[in-house]
This record gives sequence, C-alpha cells and structure tokens, in this order.
Amino acid sequence: MEIIPVIDIREGVAVHARGGNRSDYPPLKSCLTQASEIKPLIADLLDWYPFRAIYIADLDAIESGQHSVLRYHELEKTFPQLEIWLDAGIRTYADYLQYEQNQIVRPVLGSETLAAPDLLQKQDVQQRAILSLDRRHGRFLGDQTLLQQPANWTQTVIAMNLDTVGADSGPGYDWLTELKQARADVDLFAAGGVRGEQDMLQLQQLDIKGVLLASALHTGHLSREAVASLMEQEHRPS
Repeated sequence: MEIIPVIDIREGVAVHARGGNRSDYPPLKSCLTQASEIKPLIADLLDWYPFRAIYIADLDAIESGQHSVLRYHELEKTFPQLEIWLDAGIRTYADYLQYEQNQIVRPVLGSETLAAPDLLQKQDVQQRAILSLDRRHGRFLGDQTLLQQPANWTQTVIAMNLDTVGADSGPGYDWLTELKQARADVDLFAAGGVRGEQDMLQLQQLDIKGVLLASALHTGHLSREAVASLMEQEHRPS
C-alpha cells in the first residue's frame, strides 16, 4: 500500500482541508511539523518518513487559475528526487503545458476543473498525468464522459471524495469498488476519509494501490511504524 502525503496550500501557506469547503480551510496544525511554508513542510515530512511522492493541491490555481509555475521549479531544485503530484486546477492543454518542463511534477487532471476531457487522448498526457475523479455531496464533479469512457483514464487514477476529506469518516468503499470494476487494471488511489491503518488494510483487500493522506498523519492517528509497515509491503517481493 503506497501512502502519498497531501499538502493543501493557499498563497504558499499550508492549510487543513476539511469537507471540500475551501474558503473555510484553517491553517495547518500538525504533530509532525511546525512549518507552514511549503519547502520546510516538505523537508519535515521527508525527515519523518522518506516518502517517494507528495500530493500538492494548489488552491489558488484551482479556484482562480493563478498558476505559480516558478514555485514548483524551486521545489524541483530543492527536492530533485521527489515526485510531486500537483493539482493546479488544470483546465486546458495550455495549462498542462506550463508544467511540461518540470521533471518532478506529475500534473493531476481533476474532473472538477478539467474543461477539455479530450486532453486524456494525448499520448504525452496519458504517459505522465494522473486523473482525479472528484465528487462532492455524492455527485460526480465534471464532464460525465470521464466516467463513461474508462478506456481513456490514465494509468494512475485518484478517487477524490471531497465530502470525506478531513472528516475522519472512512473512505467511500462502494464508489472505490465501482471504479475498480470499471477499469480493473489502473492503479487506483483513495483520497478522503481514511482514518488509519485499519482503513488502509481494508482498502488493500479491495486491491486499492494506495491512499492520499493528510489528517491521519498530522493528527498522529497513523504512526511512523504503521506507515513503514504498509509501505514496505508495497515493495516486498512476493
């Protein structure tokens, strides 16, 4: 089971995502770090455990299209071995191309903001990007063809349940099962509601590749030992 820590940022400062109501996100409080700016926060997370990838939700870009491309070039220089899954509210191919030269960024195409679903048919996008299938209040966000044409999904897919983000209510197992049935060969990641080790073990039984986590890490509900155990299973030879 792969664990990808999540960082939500507004104006370069980390906030705590809860329930998808972005305007109400408070500043991040964490038992793992006192940092609020992106570079020291990432450094503290990697000191705590050597994650291979981190997911960043750039709320300014998602909400208003304000891309901060230089910020991620700076992160590339500081953390050249890290992979960043970046949701920057990509709407068009022009948005996507702004991050083309960044070697550590894998652009996340969120269904909530993606205005051009045919973007998924481009070969370079298929090879590099990550599709996030987003929903809120039990409803899918975005163009329905994204759900109806699973053959166009990228190899890595995120099931983003905004209702359960930061809610400590458990992941949406039924929806994850539906998505897995629609395209069994993708690497499916659960995002939202994962409370701790027991949820992750249950997701593992559903053949979910990994989870995106914030609250369970920053509240201490998931120990470093548990993270190491789950991550080592991912890499342990069969």
